Amino acid sequence: MAEKKMHFLRDRRGISEVISAILIIMVAIAIGLGLFAYTTGVFGTTQSNFLLEAQTRKATVLERFVNTASYWNETDSSPIYFAIYNYGKREMTIAAIYVESEEKVPQFLDGDVTLKVDEIRWIKVGVPENDLDSYHIVVVSGKGNRIEFDFEKSQQV
Repeated sequence: MAEKKMHFLRDRRGISEVISAILIIMVAIAIGLGLFAYTTGVFGTTQSNFLLEAQTRKATVLERFVNTASYWNETDSSPIYFAIYNYGKREMTIAAIYVESEEKVPQFLDGDVTLKVDEIRWIKVGVPENDLDSYHIVVVSGKGNRIEFDFEKSQQV
């Protein structure tokens, strides 16, 4: 029986040199194509992320606004009124307003949250329960830009 096994292995022929060379070339090409596809995907994703980030930063830079006036009505102790002027190159929206680090729901006196270029919008916000003479106000836009200003009740603009 052992002789029969040896005889079986001795009669078996290997693959030819041509076929083995073709197989090695095909494996090398497959590995190369896989690496090419992977690197193309990685660099393509990186490039698209970079372009998206650049466009977002450009939009943020083009958005500029400032507080132009503010007042508090002594008879109505609750709200503070202030005006935001958009002097940037694009329309903007007010995303959040904070008074003394508390987020407040703004009331836009003309109802629209979008400020067009060169437009002034009056906003009314309530003040915190503690009755202070001065309030720190932060206005945040939809693109993440922010302005900060201090409002003193004794100072009427």
